[in-house]
Amino acid sequence: MEGSNSALESESLKHQRTRNDYGSTSAVLQGSVNGRANFATQGSPDLVSNSSGYEEFFRGSVPCPSCRGLGRIRKEDERGLVAIIPMKDERLKPRRTYLYVLIAVIVSILVAGLILFFMFPRSVVALSKQPYLEPNYLHINVTMGIVNFTVTNRYNFSNSNYFPVTITGIQSSVMYDMKVLTTGKNNTQLRIPMRSTKEQTVNLDILLQGDEAYLATYCADHRKWVHDLFMQFELTANYSYLGRTEQTTLTTYQHVSCGNSTSV
Repeated sequence: MEGSNSALESESLKHQRTRNDYGSTSAVLQGSVNGRANFATQGSPDLVSNSSGYEEFFRGSVPCPSCRGLGRIRKEDERGLVAIIPMKDERLKPRRTYLYVLIAVIVSILVAGLILFFMFPRSVVALSKQPYLEPNYLHINVTMGIVNFTVTNRYNFSNSNYFPVTITGIQSSVMYDMKVLTTGKNNTQLRIPMRSTKEQTVNLDILLQGDEAYLATYCADHRKWVHDLFMQFELTANYSYLGRTEQTTLTTYQHVSCGNSTSV
């Protein structure tokens, strides 16, 4: 009996010790939880103020895009960032780059060629399709050996350019027997559209006397082939285009009549 009682007492002592240990452990845990709650309740203003301080400190900066979220840079330096791309990156491999460059070069050459073709200056050509000239006015004095008559020579100016040109003035001189008889001018401006032809005239007042006085007898003859003179005409025409001034010349040999039924 005494052995069983001692066993029971030792067993009850073990249970009591276990309860005491459990109670102390619960108290410690409860204190820890209460402490955390008090710290969270009482320390929340400090945390708010600290977070506000961090926001104020980071206001002039932005996260660094290459620091894996661990760094910050100034906002004014954000636009000056340079991305470093590895050499094996697919974006560095040319994709039809040569084709685009070739197309750009071909288009540039084509445009330049078209501009040169259309804007390249070409000569303005003067032509005379009036081989025979008859006098508008005629006065013959066989006694004094004087022949005075006026003829009008017509010239066609052909503009082969792809832009208009302006004839600013023409001058024509008449030569007979290697001697200049007279010179006529026409300073009327004539605008010629691109790829077209227009006509301009010049009046020439011719006087035959002195060394040519003998011609008065031929000019007074009513036969046409007798008073038909072969004369040389020298034309000089000035024209302008695109702010430039050029000159064209023409030499013709034409038949001129110095007589008709009004001879004296």
